[in-house]
Amino acid sequence: MNMKFSKKTVAVALLSLGMVGSASAGTFGAPVERSTSFSVTQETRLQHTLEPDANDLHSGNIPSGTLLAHGTIAITPNDFQFPMRIKDSEAQTPAKGFAVKTGDTTKKISIKMEPGANAGTVVENGWLRVVTTGTQPSMTYKILTDGDANSLDAGNYQITTEATTWTP
Repeated sequence: MNMKFSKKTVAVALLSLGMVGSASAGTFGAPVERSTSFSVTQETRLQHTLEPDANDLHSGNIPSGTLLAHGTIAITPNDFQFPMRIKDSEAQTPAKGFAVKTGDTTKKISIKMEPGANAGTVVENGWLRVVTTGTQPSMTYKILTDGDANSLDAGNYQITTEATTWTP
């Protein structure tokens, strides 16, 4: 037996069974919007160079304050804090240490680190944190003899410095 149902009859039957929504247009209330934002920051990159300035020093007395090397610390994005130190297990402060003779670590020259102009310093957790007057792409520093170096042996002396980034 063939039975025919109208669309309206089928809709009413399905609606009464809870299977479909109303065939008529519904009304919606006023939407409530919320939004948020997020930031994408540039990855921090650190570059550190150290170049010699004192080649061909003669053994004997080298006066205090003799420029031995200069360095540059560059942090991207620009920063105003540049943590650094002389890497030396015997150093009492991060800005002082020794240039050590290659092949004979008992031979040393006392050295100190001086940050570039327009900078203050804070010693913190074994680091000399150099704070500049504003954000900048890089900061320079010098390595100088610290006190008169007498009776130096001829040979190569090594200076090792470290730099890092600082997050408060």
